[in-house]
Amino acid sequence: MMERHDGRDQGQSARVRAIYYGADRVLGAAALSAAELAERTASNYPGYTYRSRALAGSFKRVSQGTSPGWAETKDPAPVKTPEERGEPKWTGTPEEASRMLRAAMRAYGASLVGYTELTQEHRDHVIFSYEKGDSNN
Repeated sequence: MMERHDGRDQGQSARVRAIYYGADRVLGAAALSAAELAERTASNYPGYTYRSRALAGSFKRVSQGTSPGWAETKDPAPVKTPEERGEPKWTGTPEEASRMLRAAMRAYGASLVGYTELTQEHRDHVIFSYEKGDSNN
């Protein structure tokens, strides 16, 4: 007789890895991984820079939120702020900020990105007064 599948039984689960490798080995690997992450973060290793980690964290949040089976689809938790990660807030020139924002928007699928000053005209005629929210429900 078929039984219902347990979603916890998959290769990314520490519980399943512990069955095959033993709990001590899995916990030891997790500790080594945490130490390696801290070392790479401290040395700004490529892919572990402040901006790289911010983009990766936000991209995970967006891509997971689009998965129909994802548990947090209704109310996803926000990406951690620099202060919550124990890091200073990023500061840079407007040019650096625009390059970073352009790169993030391209990663999310934007084909054309531009910037302009936000004037009162924009606030009055382009920015929504109210969000759609649950108005269709």
